[in-house]
Amino acid sequence: MLYLGTMVWQLLLFGLVWFGLRLKKTKLRDVIGGQWSKAEDFLLDGAIAAGFWIVSAAILVGLKFAFGLASLDAKRSADQVKQTIGAITPKTLTELAVFVLLALCAGFFEEIVFRGYLQKQIGAITRNAYLGLVIAAIIFGAGHGYQGTPQMVLIGLYGAMFGALALLRRSLRPGMMAHAWQDAFSGVAAYVLTKMGML
Repeated sequence: MLYLGTMVWQLLLFGLVWFGLRLKKTKLRDVIGGQWSKAEDFLLDGAIAAGFWIVSAAILVGLKFAFGLASLDAKRSADQVKQTIGAITPKTLTELAVFVLLALCAGFFEEIVFRGYLQKQIGAITRNAYLGLVIAAIIFGAGHGYQGTPQMVLIGLYGAMFGALALLRRSLRPGMMAHAWQDAFSGVAAYVLTKMGML
């Protein structure tokens, strides 16, 4: 029910953004940016998403160690993971399937809401795209407060990385791909590690 409730919440936020865009006669594809008129465009965005995922994952691992959220001691590290995401880890194949669906929704909806809409709107209001990026990242991190303050800060920093990617690429597409992949990968990894008794 937590996964479904989260998807409904994401859909409601997306609906508000979509309604606002309709009022301003702005197309969703203009918010997403980029073009996939050729297969090369899709492949380039996929390659950028993969590279971004690898680099951002390495940065996040380093930050987790710096914040004391990860350890070289396997038991201590597993306990920290359990404490952080234990309650939201999928326990059955059905939960895993719904979690992966949630990850796909998060990749699409959260990137549109936070990077496509909020970041751009705040940037336009403040007349500073970088301030828009920072404020949207703070809001994104705060939206994950249920994971605790250290995780919330990490997720805010992760949101800032997605914001920087959107600014540099002028498209949400690579961020959507990387976001969906990261969330799905985390859920599948947590499920497998739990089944193996490592979490």
